[in-house]
Amino acid sequence: MKNFIFFITLFFYSTVNGQLYNSLLLSGGSNGFGFSVQHQSSAKLAFGVSGNSLNASTKLFHYFAGQIIKTKASTNSLQAEAFVKWFPMGQDYFGDYERNRLYLRAGAAFREDPTYFGSTSFWDKFEFGDFVLTDEQIGSVDMKITTNRIQPFAGVGYNIINSYRFAVSAEAGSFYHGTPTMKVTASGILQSNVMNEAQLNKIVSTINFLPYLRVEAGIKF
Repeated sequence: MKNFIFFITLFFYSTVNGQLYNSLLLSGGSNGFGFSVQHQSSAKLAFGVSGNSLNASTKLFHYFAGQIIKTKASTNSLQAEAFVKWFPMGQDYFGDYERNRLYLRAGAAFREDPTYFGSTSFWDKFEFGDFVLTDEQIGSVDMKITTNRIQPFAGVGYNIINSYRFAVSAEAGSFYHGTPTMKVTASGILQSNVMNEAQLNKIVSTINFLPYLRVEAGIKF
């Protein structure tokens, strides 16, 4: 509560002094949709907080032994971030930092539910001559991948529009989500085993970084 009052007081003080150092931005990208609030503390530094919601799913299809294999993947989580921006070429032009374009962002994210889900099954029944298995009899292989809740991140961005009142930026970077672990369960005739699960975990554990793309747009006040 004390931190919240501090931020509000800081923003109000900047506004009444005619300095548009604060920004309220809407964002969208590979890590979901959300918002951010930031304060430009100097020509080269800004800090802020953001929150977003990620609810994504996809379906992939491929062929195996003449049959269509269906794979579904999904994730659903809220995420909060605290960050610092550094403008390496930042200069103070009458207090509005209008020409500050290139920046680096670094911070840490807290992800409410750091899990990803996947399921693989046959699209239709399996036929081999007179031998037929329905997709229910074949079953499915379900996977649950868990990453860290606290995820440091860093990225590089560019202010496409950075006028006195408005701002639009694009950014690319990566989260470090630690060493993922996978739990595999199966149904029907598709049965998982310890060896297969260990091999999958060995592969998944090498994926420590999650790239992201983000676009932000909003107003200064």
